[in-house]
Amino acid sequence: MSISRIGETQAKPETTEALRGFLISIMPGIKSSQGCESVTLYQSQDDPTKFTMIEVWDSIESHQTSVKNIPPEMLAEIRPLLASAPSGGYFGLVTQKNKPRKERTITELCKITDRLFYEWHMLTISAQELQDITDKFLESVFIESGAIHSRALVKFLYSSNSMSDDAIAEDFFINAKLWTDARSPMPADLTYENFVKFANRQIAHIVYTDEDKHQWNFTAIAEALQPTLEKFIESIRQDQLGERWFSLLDSQVGTYWEKFKQLVNSKSG
Repeated sequence: MSISRIGETQAKPETTEALRGFLISIMPGIKSSQGCESVTLYQSQDDPTKFTMIEVWDSIESHQTSVKNIPPEMLAEIRPLLASAPSGGYFGLVTQKNKPRKERTITELCKITDRLFYEWHMLTISAQELQDITDKFLESVFIESGAIHSRALVKFLYSSNSMSDDAIAEDFFINAKLWTDARSPMPADLTYENFVKFANRQIAHIVYTDEDKHQWNFTAIAEALQPTLEKFIESIRQDQLGERWFSLLDSQVGTYWEKFKQLVNSKSG
């Protein structure tokens, strides 16, 4: 879960503009730090000498690591601008208590695992096609496909307490902890900073930033997802597997499918 670091600083009346400029100047460096998801700066409307900076991080440890890397000369630059020592703390988002997830029928769960087969099939096809593709239009098609299907798999395998109509892996277990304990931690290739924010932009937004600068590697993304998806298939019951896992699996070839064949065959007995 993301954590917010809320820091407050106050300038002397004569250094207000200088402190404002300084805080704005350090924001790109904060944003580019490992683990930082966003950073925003606010100036009080009641007292313009007061500033609040809100940084969202993937963990407290990531923020503390970034602080250790602040150059001493930067600290020396801000001190004369301050009316008092800066203050701050870590805050978590307050949400309403989540309602229990609806228990799903076998028919519903089989429909979802059939969809998982499709998502994995489309992702692996996109990863394979992008290895040698030269046609720019087709390259864009497979990039869009890879982003859509890998994003769907990440959300399914790693989400908790999602919207009621969104299927998640935890729905297949009597106790959600059975799945969260069984799966491996999210690989670096699938984190918000390295994957999710780019996939969201690729799929859902028309933006001014140049998305072509992001170098997609769907082979690495598929390889990062594969162990967790294999663990999921291993952990669920045979009657929760949709028809595609029995009728279409044998026709799939390559390393992306070998372990799945073993797992499904072991369930069939």
